[in-house]
Amino acid sequence: IVGASPKLGGLLMTGMSASASLDGKPFMRYVAADDQDRFRDFIDGGSTSAAPAFHVASSLQAHMKGAADLKFFAELFHVPIPGRQADGRQRHLLGIREQESPTRQPEINAG
Repeated sequence: IVGASPKLGGLLMTGMSASASLDGKPFMRYVAADDQDRFRDFIDGGSTSAAPAFHVASSLQAHMKGAADLKFFAELFHVPIPGRQADGRQRHLLGIREQESPTRQPEINAG
């Protein structure tokens, strides 16, 4: 995460003090453990070196966690940013939209 990101801090309920700045914290810390592999695949899928300079945002529905590990459901939007960080890592632009938790569809018995 780059910058203090006060709106993200509000969504994650991390508090608004200067010590609660999200700058430099890994985004993965706020993705629920059950969805971390899916999120990593989602990010890696749009970050190939052969990717075109223009990208259309893709999205993933996943659980995130905020203060006190409280989970909430969100739709995450991702676009890789051309170029690399100073340490060689890919840069990413993420958007987050909080959503109501999905309801389980009743199983249909085909028998």
